[in-house]
Amino acid sequence: MKQAFQITVTGIRVHAEIGARSEEQLLGQSLSVDLKMHLQKELEEDDVGATLDYGKAIHSVREFAASCGRVKLVETFAKRLLDEFFALYPDIERMRVSVQKSYIPVVDFTGSVKIEMERTREG
Repeated sequence: MKQAFQITVTGIRVHAEIGARSEEQLLGQSLSVDLKMHLQKELEEDDVGATLDYGKAIHSVREFAASCGRVKLVETFAKRLLDEFFALYPDIERMRVSVQKSYIPVVDFTGSVKIEMERTREG
C-alpha cells in the first residue's frame, strides 16, 4: 500500500550567480534553500531505496546552484530548481522550495528576502 509523506530539508547553503543589480552580478549571492517534498510510495522495507535519499537531494541543490548560470531573479532560480527536481525525482508529487538571500543592496536594510514557490506534478 502506498503511503503519503513529506520530506523537509532546511538550510542548504549555496552560492549562485544571481542578482539584478551590478553589485550582485559581480559577486553573486549566498543563498539558503529549503525543500519540502511530498511523495507517495510503498514503504514496506526499512531501506533508503524505498524513499527519497535526502543526501542526494542536498547534492542536487548544490550542483544546480553551481551550474544554473547567471539569473537576475530569485524567482527564476526557484522555478528552475523546481524544474530540475521534477525531472530528477519522479516520485515527488508536490514540492515547495524557499530561497532566501541575505545581501540586499538597499541602504539601511539589514534583513533578508525569501521567495517561496510550490508546484504539483502534472499528469
